[in-house]
This record gives sequence, structure tokens and C-alpha cells, in this order.
Amino acid sequence: MDDKNLFKKAMLKHGIDLDHVYLERAGLLKKSSPSENKKIVFEKYIASGDYSNFRLFDDCPRNLSTFINLNKKYPFYKFSAFKVLKSGKLKKFN
Repeated sequence: MDDKNLFKKAMLKHGIDLDHVYLERAGLLKKSSPSENKKIVFEKYIASGDYSNFRLFDDCPRNLSTFINLNKKYPFYKFSAFKVLKSGKLKKFN
């Protein structure tokens, strides 16, 4: 979802106030495809050792699939993916 305000509104509907959550925008990397950029960001947090549970909210199935596939490389971490629908609703992705 490229519309930052629409994304913010959708997350707020689900109790996630982005004014109080750190959100790293992978698109700022501009290294590769959006899904690969997001993978780079998540692998940075995996490597830190500070986190074991990861969630991705996204409207692009390719991004969600790339994220879920991280479980193959990192089986001791939990990955949960949610597709953001145009209506702002969320759907569990697997």
C-alpha cells in the first residue's frame, strides 16, 4: 500500500496506532524489488537477536510470500502475515 495515510488509517482500525509504533519503510532502501527490500529489513532484525516474533501487514501477495518463506531459513522464529484489503480489513495470509 503506497498511500501512507490509508495504511495508517487501516492499522488504526485494528488498534495499531502508528504514532506510537516504529515503522521502518523498506521502500527507502531502493536496492531491489519491494519484497526483497522488506526481506533485507526483516533479516536485519533477525540478526539483532532482539526479536523472535515477526508480523507483516501488506497488500501485495508477493511481499507476503517472501516474508512467510523466511520461516524456511529461520525455523526458530515466528512469522505471521496479514493481507491488507482495499476495504482496510485484514486477512490472515499463508
